Formats: sequence, C-alpha cells, structure tokens
Amino acid sequence: MKSILVAFDFSENGRHVIECAASLADASDTKLWLLHVGSPEPDLFGQQLMRKVVSPDDVPENLRESWDALHATAEELRSRGIDVEPVFLRGKATECILAEAQRRDVELIVMGAHGHSTLYRAIVGSVSEGVLRGTKQPVLIVPMQHD
Repeated sequence: MKSILVAFDFSENGRHVIECAASLADASDTKLWLLHVGSPEPDLFGQQLMRKVVSPDDVPENLRESWDALHATAEELRSRGIDVEPVFLRGKATECILAEAQRRDVELIVMGAHGHSTLYRAIVGSVSEGVLRGTKQPVLIVPMQHD
C-alpha cells in the first residue's frame, strides 16, 4: 500500500480514528494524508464550493483552532516516524473526502462513525455512507469508542 487518507473531525472519536490510521500507516510504511474538512464557504449563488486551504493566511479566524490542531497532530505523528501530510479543505465533507481520495490516488480511506440516530441520518445523511457509496477505494469505518 502506498497511501492512506484519514478523514476526521475533532469529535470524541477523532483521535481514535487517527490512531487507527497511524497504526496502519506505521505497520505498512505507508504515507498518511491527514484530512480535515472545515465549514464550507458559500459563494454568491448559495452553492458551497470545495476549496483547499494552502496557507495559514487563508484560514478564517473561526477555523484557526482546527487548522492549528490539524498541523499539530501531523507534527506529532511525524515525531513518531510516520510519513504524514496534513490537508485542510473547506466544503461539503463527503464531496471533499471523495475528491481528495481520488486526487491522491489512495488505496484506503479511514474515517469514523458517529452513531447518529436514524432520524438524523434520514434528514442530514451520513458522511460515512456517502463516502462508501461514492468511492471504489476500500473504506475502513472506525466505530465509536465507548468507555
């Protein structure tokens, strides 16, 4: 395997998802793309465009904490010998994950399950489900960690 994309948020399960992906990357000497998708940026017509954030100057103040945490996490994984690159995108999560997985030509997508209710999934949808339906790459869904 050449590369793994780990898509995560900063929820309770996010760190567990990162650790699972890091273990896989470390065991197989695989590059890890650490992806966080921040809130979308509306355009003039009310559509939400995907936009890659390439520098700290591009990050609005309300997303600065996430940007910093993403880069700190990448640095911590590097210190453990893992080949990792952080990627911060703004847009709809499912679309961003699918596009980045294709762009990076990854062999595996790792992401977490949130355990939302059936009603929530019916109304809002599930990012994990959308990724599963929209990709040909294998997807590893890391379940919620319960204490």
